[in-house]
Amino acid sequence: MPSSYTTLTSILESYLFKDKNSNWGVVIVAKYCYPNVVSKIKDNICPWCGRRFRAKVGLRNHLRSERCGFLLRCFIDDCINIYHGFRGSVYSSYIGRYKSLEKALKVYLMNIKH
Repeated sequence: MPSSYTTLTSILESYLFKDKNSNWGVVIVAKYCYPNVVSKIKDNICPWCGRRFRAKVGLRNHLRSERCGFLLRCFIDDCINIYHGFRGSVYSSYIGRYKSLEKALKVYLMNIKH
């Protein structure tokens, strides 16, 4: 399980912008906690200003702007912080009990106040 900020950021960005299906913990957190943001980015729509794009490249360039880029960084930071909270909790030891990281993360996310 990767834990560095840059590795987790690149995993989440490659999932959002390169249409890769992923079961990494930080991706599960993003899909479960922010389903609207993830689905809009997948549909080439900026989740914060609503602007539509023909391709992911245009959306990615737009998300480097001041306002929407800042909100994207906040979204990624929040997903990583939640994931690190899971890794430091007792729920991470429940992976064997729940048979998968995804199920253990969902139980953790249902039980925390976020």
